[in-house]
Amino acid sequence: SLSHIILRVISKLYYVQRMYVYVIPYFKNYDYIDDEIKVFNKSVVSGLLKDEVISTVEFDKFNSFLNMDMRGFYILKDKQLAGYSWIQYGGDYNLCKWLSINITKQFAVFRNLYVNPQFRGLSLGKRLNKIRLANIDPEIIPVGFVIAENKYAKRNLEKYGFQTAVQLNYKRFFSVF
Repeated sequence: SLSHIILRVISKLYYVQRMYVYVIPYFKNYDYIDDEIKVFNKSVVSGLLKDEVISTVEFDKFNSFLNMDMRGFYILKDKQLAGYSWIQYGGDYNLCKWLSINITKQFAVFRNLYVNPQFRGLSLGKRLNKIRLANIDPEIIPVGFVIAENKYAKRNLEKYGFQTAVQLNYKRFFSVF
């Protein structure tokens, strides 16, 4: 019908994006040690590029993160980058192309958890989340920003005590945020 066609056209032009802000409100020390998980630094990132473990795109991305007051963790398996995760301790966090918020030093934002599809099902994401929590001081509040449709990210954060603090809604026009 004509009303369905109009609704489909409008949905392509205008869309409300929902995002949840998760926090652990009463965070205490989290003890976790995993000798297989390593910490990114500029030298490590250069070495991973030289050894062809990462692409130039990943090299630029990881160095950008290191320049932004972020700390990253990674796991190598069979000379491949099996997974990585990052924590942002300050600076601007981009919610979308045109909106960012300033992260103060009292917060640590969980960023960019990734597990290579070849290594999924080995609990690498759980281990990377645990190491992130273990690297946050008890006076700092862990935070995660999750797009509403990402049920896996929401579930993963909730496993570690994250709770929904705020729901953000912002409008998208013509596929531009």
